Formats: sequence, C-alpha cells, structure tokens
Amino acid sequence: MAEETFSLAVENLRNFLIQKTDILLGVEEQVKQLKDDLERLQYFLKDANWISQLREAAQDAEDIIETFSFKAAAAKRSRRRLLGRFVGSTSKTAHNRDWVVREIDSIQIRLREVGERYISRFSGVDYVPTSLWHNVEQVVGMEQDVKMVQDRAILAGRIGLSVAAVVGLGGIGKTTLARLVYDDVAVVDQFECCAWVFVSGNFSVEEIVKEMVRQLLKPDEDELRILETIGFRLSIRRRLSGKRYLVVLDDVWDYAHLVALLSIFPDEGNGSRLLITSCNRDVAKQAQYVHEMKILDPSKSWKLLLKTAFFRHEDCRNYAEHIGREILKKCHGFPSAIKDVERLLVERQHGTTIRAEKLVQVWIAGGMVRQGEQMEEIAASYLDGLISRYMVIVEEKTKDDRVKNCRIYDVLHKPSIKKAEDEISLEILTEEGSSRPVHKPRHRAIYCTRASFNYSMNQDDNFLRSLFFHGGGSFDHTPSYWKSFELLKVLDFEGFGLEEFPEAISSLSGLRYLGLRNNYIREVPNSLGRLECLEVLDISLNFAIVLPNVLWRMKRLRHLYMSEMICKGGLKIDMLMNLWTLAYISVDNWTYKRSSLRMMTSLRKLGVEELSEQSLCIIGSQ
Repeated sequence: MAEETFSLAVENLRNFLIQKTDILLGVEEQVKQLKDDLERLQYFLKDANWISQLREAAQDAEDIIETFSFKAAAAKRSRRRLLGRFVGSTSKTAHNRDWVVREIDSIQIRLREVGERYISRFSGVDYVPTSLWHNVEQVVGMEQDVKMVQDRAILAGRIGLSVAAVVGLGGIGKTTLARLVYDDVAVVDQFECCAWVFVSGNFSVEEIVKEMVRQLLKPDEDELRILETIGFRLSIRRRLSGKRYLVVLDDVWDYAHLVALLSIFPDEGNGSRLLITSCNRDVAKQAQYVHEMKILDPSKSWKLLLKTAFFRHEDCRNYAEHIGREILKKCHGFPSAIKDVERLLVERQHGTTIRAEKLVQVWIAGGMVRQGEQMEEIAASYLDGLISRYMVIVEEKTKDDRVKNCRIYDVLHKPSIKKAEDEISLEILTEEGSSRPVHKPRHRAIYCTRASFNYSMNQDDNFLRSLFFHGGGSFDHTPSYWKSFELLKVLDFEGFGLEEFPEAISSLSGLRYLGLRNNYIREVPNSLGRLECLEVLDISLNFAIVLPNVLWRMKRLRHLYMSEMICKGGLKIDMLMNLWTLAYISVDNWTYKRSSLRMMTSLRKLGVEELSEQSLCIIGSQ
C-alpha cells in the first residue's frame, strides 16, 4: 500500500503538469524537477528503511501542489469578478508562487538526504535488498537449513562459478529459504553484486536478463539505452564481468531452461555463485550442492501458525486455538498449507456490510486509484484482490454476478485500521477523542451519538481528502469551519440523521463525492450547483426531498442516486454527458426531448420510478 500511495502521488504531479499548465505558470519547472526527483527515488521505495520518509515527502508534494492549484484557481476567479483590480490580485499570486517554491525546495532537501543516506549505506556494492521486490514471509524452523546452504554452497571455498540448488515439493518453503540466505549480511558482504530473478514456466531468457540488468543499474543509468546499445546478453556479461556475483534463479521448471541460462553467466574463477530453486530435482543435475527441503514437524507447524496475522492477536488465539490445532493435522507440515489455515479460521468471523459500488467510488474520488478511462474497472480489481486474499467476504451479488455488498472480517478490523493510520494517515475521532493522533491526517472518520462534540481535534485539517460522519448529532455548519477543508474530495453523511443540507459545504469546490443517503433532508439549496467537480452525488432515501434544477452544471458527474424527489422545474439531466448511473428518477421530473437519451452515450444504468405507459414507450424508442 505504501508503494501505491507513493506512486499515486507522483502520478498526480505528472497529471498536474499536463492538465494545469496555465495554473502552474511560473512554477512549472520546479514542479517538474520535484516530480523527476521522486521518480528517481522509486528505486529505493520498497526498502523498509526509507518507505515512510519517501511516502511522506510524496504526499507533502501532492498537498503543496494541490493547495497552490486551489489558490491559483481561486485568484483567477477573483480576477474575473473584480475587473480592473489586478494589483492586489497579482501581488497575491506572486506571494503564492514564492510560497510553493520555498516548500518544493524544502522537500527536495529531504529527498536528497534520503538518497545520500541510501547510497552511503550500499556504497561499493551493486546490491539491491530483496525487500525491494519481495515481502519476507514468516519463518519458523529454517535456521539449520540456512546455515547448511551458506556453509556448504554460498560461502564455501570453491574458486570457480558454483551452482547450488534448493529442491522440494511446491509450498514447502524453497523460496523462503533462498531469501533468507540471500538477505543475510554475511552473504551480502562476500559479493560485489547480487540479483534475484523469478523464472517460472513462462520462460524467456531475454526477459530474465532484462530484469537482472534492471536490478544492477545505478540510479542515474538508462536501462533502455544500455539494452539497445549493446544487446541484452552482452549487457549482463559486461555488468557481471570482473565482479564476484550472487544470482538467485527462483522457480526453475525445466533442466533445459537452466542450461540456456547458464550460458550467460561469466566464470572468471572468482567464487561467484548461482542459487536456484525448483520443484523438479532433475533441474539440479549440474549443481555442486543440492539441498532438499523437509516438511515441518508438529511443533514448528504450530509456531508458524502463531506468526500469521490472525494469531498475532490474543483474542484470535483464544478463539481458535483448538480449531487451529485440529486443522494443522491435515496440513502435513507444509508451510503454504499452514498459511491457508488462517483463511479457514477467518471465514468464521463476521463484519459490517458496505455497498461495493460505494466503496469503489470512494476509492476513486479519494485519489486512491490511478486517473484514467478505466478507473472503475481498476478499483473493482482492487476489491477482487482483497476478496481473493480472504480479507473481504462477498455478502451479496447482483443478478449479473458482480459484487453488490461486502464486508471485512471483525478480526481484521483493528489490523486494517492500524495499517491505514500508518500508510494513508487515517484518523478516527470519537467522543472520547482520537484513536491515535495523526500528524497531518488525510482521511478522517467521525463516530458519535446524538450529542454534539468537537469534530475538529487536529490543527492540520487543511490536508484532509476524505471525511466520513457516522452515528448522528449536530455539527458545525459555519463557513469558517468548512473553509479549512479546501482539499476535501470525499464527504459522506450516510445515515447520519441530517435534517437540513449543510449549505456551507457548497464552498468545497474540489469535492468529488457527496454522500447524503438515508437522511431527513427536506430541501437542497441552489448553491449545490457550485460543486462543479462532483463525480458522485447520492441523495437517495431522503423522503420527498426538494431539488433545484442545478445538476446540469455538474459536467463531471458520473453517478447520480435519487429517490422520491420533488423537482423545482424539470431537471436537464440529458446535459450530463459523462453520466454512467442515473437511479432513480421520475420521468415527470426530467426535462428532455425525445432524442435526448441518445445523447447520453456513457449511461450504463438507468432506474426510473413512477413509470407510466407513455413514458415507457418514449424511453423504449430511444
């Protein structure tokens, strides 16, 4: 998640440079340089030592540019309103530019410090820690295996290029053992350059070599230029020539594949090593040392289960120890099967249900999905990934077999909150206070009863991207309170018990998602039309809500949910050319010509209430 947060922030900077050239006039070069610096540092991104610093720097950069963009756009609107008063306005614009340049300089200093510390840490060694591309698994009972592979193969005194193999059945822990050997400091210190490549059944010498070259490049080297200039085979031989190297070839399926790969590695009699893993013992025919993996005994199997996310929490251990020990008997000591025990136990838990459609839309509006034409599909794939990893369970499906409602397991609730606090700066406020104070929160959930309390307990509200109200009660409607939320993208009051529309939120010009479902709002003001960036508007389940004819101003609107609505004049819905979802609307409230539906080419879902036979004929003819 941390890597994705970083990448999204960098991509947002890239999009700003493309789409906001008029607003960034005067600071465009500084923003471009900042974007380039962040992109270069992605090389270090998955190293645990630098993740938090890089993520914070990228998020700060995004905050600064969005704040500047917001202020510049506001100044531009002000100039249009106050024709002839350019002196004060121009001075304010210059002040904003000076501010953003200073802030960018500050971030670049932080980035340079990270880069210098990283380079000094690995100075003289062409080595990328495996944590840059692998998540280290929980390990139990491999200490002796690690020592044997190191002493008898990797650190043994053989002069020439030596091949060692770790073999065994699938799921027994071959890759985990290889990682432990590869990451050990005693091993790293013996080699000038190291690389790890995943081979598998989709075998391609060219792709494998490209991956090795990619890992061995220095930050200022151009991979494409190097490969195009000297070719992929020669490039890796030159990269390894004259150096003592260690390369791991993970998951080699066939002996012929290994033979094809061996030809690209130079043997200069300097003690270089190849370490391969395979389910096929024939692959190890040319290996000087073969290590065969053994299954875990019952004691080690139980220790491994205790290290899974489920059992690290005391409540879970108390609940499921007896069941877990019984299921372990059927795992026969296979580490991968033991990790599946967690799935079986988690499925016995229950949690809170949420509409999958809402979840996807909130992710998109909150900036957690890369911007583009297929955002809904990408966000849906994220949800599918959580489901496939047994973190989310499908509660209900639609008629066309899509996820309708889903829930997270109770047992994963606290770990998920902790992860969100650490990586996306989530803050949860209750009447007792904050769950854990967060510096510069970007997402906030508020839980309360009908009693009123101070929702704003943090002075850094300026950086909030999403805000959710749960429970009920009164809150601050004044414009001064909402003024600090100028970067807010998501605002949700679903089921909060609102009796009137908070008109002050109409000033949140950057808002993309507004959820007012299931309240008691009687009327929506004309000021709603100011929210021209809105992509999702949900005002359904507000009985007999009065709505002005202002929706046509929201040209970016993609999803519109309404029900039992009273309209002040007809709604010019057909002007919303980007609309995907329109549900539910009475034809009597819809001002349209017979051909207007044909113009709404993006529409995928249409829900109509109070449908007369005449209206049905009109819609059916479109």
